[in-house]
Amino acid sequence: MNLHWVRRWGPSILGAAGLWFLSTHVFSDENTGRFFLPIFKWLFPWMSPRNLGRCHTAVRKAAHISVYFVFSAIVFRSVRDGRKGWQRSWALWALAAAAGYAVIDELHQNFVPGRHAALRDVLFDMTGAAMAQAMIWWRRTKQTETRP
Repeated sequence: MNLHWVRRWGPSILGAAGLWFLSTHVFSDENTGRFFLPIFKWLFPWMSPRNLGRCHTAVRKAAHISVYFVFSAIVFRSVRDGRKGWQRSWALWALAAAAGYAVIDELHQNFVPGRHAALRDVLFDMTGAAMAQAMIWWRRTKQTETRP
C-alpha cells in the first residue's frame, strides 16, 4: 500500500470509523441518558424531568455538531494533500464527503437497535461541517492578510 495515501486518507478513514462507532447502540439515547441525566440532576436539582431531558438532547445535538466539525476538518486536510492555502473546491469536497457520510451514518442507525434515523441529525452534522470549513477559510484568509 502506498504510504503517502495512508498518511493522506488514514485520518479521515479513522474519523469515519469513529463516527460509525458513535452510531452504535453504545451511544443510544437510553445509554447516554444513563450517564448524563444523573449528572444533570445533581447539577440542576430544581429542573423538571422534561427540562433535564432537553439538556440531554442539547448535549447529543452538540455532539453531532462537534464530531462533524472535526471530521470535516480532517477530510479537508486529506483533500488538500499537503498543498498550501485554501481553495473553494477543497472545502466543497470536504463538505460533500461529510454530507454523504452523515446520510450514510443516519441510514446505518436505522438498522441499529435503540437508534433511529433522523434528517434533523444530518442537518446538525452539516452545521458542524460547514462551521469547520468557515473557520478554515477564515484562518487561511487571516494568515494571508498578516503576512508582509
